[in-house]
Amino acid sequence: MFGKKRSLILVGLILLAVFSASLSTNAETEKIGVLIITHGSFDPEWNKRISANLENIVTSVQKQLSTGVEIRAVSMECIKPDIADGVNELMQKGVSRILAIPLFIAPSSHTERDIPQILGLIHSPETIKSLNEEEISLCSPSVPITVATSLYESEIIPEIMAKRVKALSSNPEKEGVVILAHGSNLYKPFWDKLMKRIEEKIKDDCRIDYFDYIYVGIGQGLFTKKGIKVIRRAVRKKKRVIIVGAFLGMGAEKVFNRWWEKIHIPDKLKHIHQRQISEKEKKKLMKQKESANKYFQKLIKKRRILLSRDGIFPDDSITQWIITCINDYKKSH
Repeated sequence: MFGKKRSLILVGLILLAVFSASLSTNAETEKIGVLIITHGSFDPEWNKRISANLENIVTSVQKQLSTGVEIRAVSMECIKPDIADGVNELMQKGVSRILAIPLFIAPSSHTERDIPQILGLIHSPETIKSLNEEEISLCSPSVPITVATSLYESEIIPEIMAKRVKALSSNPEKEGVVILAHGSNLYKPFWDKLMKRIEEKIKDDCRIDYFDYIYVGIGQGLFTKKGIKVIRRAVRKKKRVIIVGAFLGMGAEKVFNRWWEKIHIPDKLKHIHQRQISEKEKKKLMKQKESANKYFQKLIKKRRILLSRDGIFPDDSITQWIITCINDYKKSH
């Protein structure tokens, strides 16, 4: 009797060991796919700048992670490779699951609706119609897909903004900071909270007590009358104002340069999309902008305004954040 029991226990232990070894082998041989998703642009310069940064990030992440992870950097729209291309490539590489990481600063319709729809995670006829109109390819992956949160939920954006300010600061007591931000007004509450966190970080790290920000709506290189007032007010209160852009691939300096080059006013944006600007309206906008241009150029020349050249990119903390996302995903799935 004892012999039989011992034999059964021994068999059970052997089977358990084999099963455990099998699980361990599967875990070791499993291949995970990672999609790093940026917005994409019709501006070749923006794409070139973002692509160069992403190439470095992918190389660095791949080196620091163990084998078994395939990474692709893709754009949501405007250029190739797009999300569907990236998914297809990862499927061909034999991945068993995919983590999609939206490299977006804050929640938006892109992170909450467009990207999930493109990946087949939700079904919204309205979103599908919109994506089809923009000729954005949809996909139906045969493996599980998880979408990570945007950079908003980490402390990376406040840390990078403080770093940009600190690089230009020389006399904190006499300086003020203005941050440029953009996005849909539907998600402005998220930006308001993010700006509060940035303000606290800058005050703690840079010892600058004056803070404000300009929310320029959809697009980059834009200023509203309200935005110009924000900068004028800061200049009246402080001897020097440091302006930093909370944009992925563009600093405040580039934003200003683009503004001088184009008529692109957010208050008029919805009308611009619907019709051509009349000559009368164009002259009025040019007059407003020429006046503001003279004012700002004078301040820049006197170094009353300092414009940061860098946006969020380039920064090593983005690489580390992506690695953390991947490692957390591997542990929890």
